[in-house]
Amino acid sequence: MQPYLFDFYPQFDCVNDQSEDVEFGCIGTVCHVRPFAFGSTLKCVDGEAPRPAMFDRYRRFTEKEWEIIFFTLHGLTAKDVARRLKISNRTVENRLRVIFNKSGTHSARELAMHCRENGTDRYIPPSLLSPSSHVLNNYGAQ
Repeated sequence: MQPYLFDFYPQFDCVNDQSEDVEFGCIGTVCHVRPFAFGSTLKCVDGEAPRPAMFDRYRRFTEKEWEIIFFTLHGLTAKDVARRLKISNRTVENRLRVIFNKSGTHSARELAMHCRENGTDRYIPPSLLSPSSHVLNNYGAQ
């Protein structure tokens, strides 16, 4: 799923040019759409181009596992992940063990490489987005 950025521009035209005070009115809107790419400044320095976010998840992991994977890929410790998800540190560690088994990895670094190789490092769990954010997929809004 590719997110897009929408820019809307009003189009004005002369509505009344018969008097000295020319009036302009909005006659329509032009919309410019472009892919929205995510990246970090470090990746730009390393020469990596920004890549689009994903909202279609890889079905191997549960939504809760994806939340833990997301934060782990962004360098958070199990304790920090637990604090953000309001679960115990032990629960995060146990779920990480399950995630490592499912992915055939043994550490957060290997998990990051595994996710990078199959493109799932760009997945953003919709449950982590603010309530005002909307993710559209082929089936409608989530």
